[in-house]
Amino acid sequence: MLREYYKFLGNRLIDWSQTIAIQAGDRYVLNFENDDQVRQFMSVLSEFNGIHNFYLMTERSGPNALAFDIDPDSHMQLVVVSTVEVTPDYLVNLRNRIGQQQGVWENTALLFVSNKVLDSINSGAKDIGRQGGPFNTGALKRNVQATVDKSEKLSKDDKDVLKFMVKTIYDGEQELTLMDFADVYGIIEKGELSDSDYIQMGYFQDQDLATYSSKEERLAENHADYVNISLAHGFGDVRSRITKIVDGEKLISDLSGNNWQSVNYKQILAGKERLKQNKKISLVYDAEIMQGINEDMLIWDHPKGTSKAGQRTRYIIVFNDKHQNKLTVKFPFDATVQDKWITQSKINHKHYTVGTHKNQLVVDFSDLKTNEPESVKVRYRHHDIGSLGFTFNILILPFTDNKILGLRPYYRVKVKGEKKANLEIPSDMDELILGSGIQSNKLNVDKTSQLDNLMLGPNDQLKADLSQLSLDDDNESFTVTLGSVPLNFNVFDNDDNKIQPRVL
Repeated sequence: MLREYYKFLGNRLIDWSQTIAIQAGDRYVLNFENDDQVRQFMSVLSEFNGIHNFYLMTERSGPNALAFDIDPDSHMQLVVVSTVEVTPDYLVNLRNRIGQQQGVWENTALLFVSNKVLDSINSGAKDIGRQGGPFNTGALKRNVQATVDKSEKLSKDDKDVLKFMVKTIYDGEQELTLMDFADVYGIIEKGELSDSDYIQMGYFQDQDLATYSSKEERLAENHADYVNISLAHGFGDVRSRITKIVDGEKLISDLSGNNWQSVNYKQILAGKERLKQNKKISLVYDAEIMQGINEDMLIWDHPKGTSKAGQRTRYIIVFNDKHQNKLTVKFPFDATVQDKWITQSKINHKHYTVGTHKNQLVVDFSDLKTNEPESVKVRYRHHDIGSLGFTFNILILPFTDNKILGLRPYYRVKVKGEKKANLEIPSDMDELILGSGIQSNKLNVDKTSQLDNLMLGPNDQLKADLSQLSLDDDNESFTVTLGSVPLNFNVFDNDDNKIQPRVL
């Protein structure tokens, strides 16, 4: 796009030079923001028809300039010279030579193309970026709509779209530089509005835009969405912010990635509509009746947190103290659920089935053992909506709850690996009580390794003081065997939900 813009500037320079009375010895200056812009402008200008190299010194030493005829009859020329990588003394020398009008400098005027203000060349030179000059930003802003209309290259549809974009960009009293017009005038010079131009102007590509008779409303919405998604990328939690704008896993991933600008606007509109419709769909897990509909067994049901998202992640312990070979666990909701929205990962129970019945998610277990825990993680995503996704971490223990009663309500269940699950306890738990026997063993614990591989018989009870526990990041896990049942434990950081001391 910049190449087209520099070409536009070159054409504008030539047109201007032939419409005003430039006199021999006149000096002008055109300022850019940096060296690279100066170089690119000079490079593009050198390719114009009628532009030729001009040797600044009679001995043909030193940097070359560019020149073109202003008035063929008088052989008047405008010499364009870059101030990049030359000394102020060199520029003063050129200024003096243009004033002397001798040798190659006869019938010439001089234009310095610079990236900085130099008193040696600015003094007495006319800035063509100021009022009345061809590169005055105020004039470029005032004339941009008319320039779009006059274009013989742009199609009518492209003109309509570009005029709306221009109105959005240049509406207001903001201070503008010459390069702020690069995108729009570059498009005008190129003569077409391509997909990449939409991105450059702050819009998503929109393949369906041409089918609309009135495009302004759709373009306004497009630009607003582009700005919102761009702002979301200015924060660390990009994905969570995008989920508040659109719905759809792939779309959310695409818009959260580095190439988010390349997403077609049709997809974004579809994602916005899905999000709108999804807000009308709800599903609530009914924890209050969970025990009631599973009346033949004792179940602990504990949420990860108190927020809506936290309530959708559940830690379930089923106590199979009757050593049943088969169990059916039902999870109740306030609306009908369907099999097609069951999604499972890291499933580690080989003898189970997951299904639905009316408003219940149903998990059937078989071949349960009497001397080892069983675990499974089940996920359900209602209508495939991310905000209606539920995760159930299920642990089946072949004994009564009084053996781990002290863990409630602080425990978590982490299902991991083949036939592997951890009971997680918070890092700020003062005392761990395991077992229900009458023979009490007290232990002061400062490292989790002191708890590892402990074995408690049916008459044993462990009371471990954890108030001085120091965690080792490499080893926070331990295993305690209750009777013949090994239980894996892990300590988790509970900074966000400190346990309140018990009132005795």
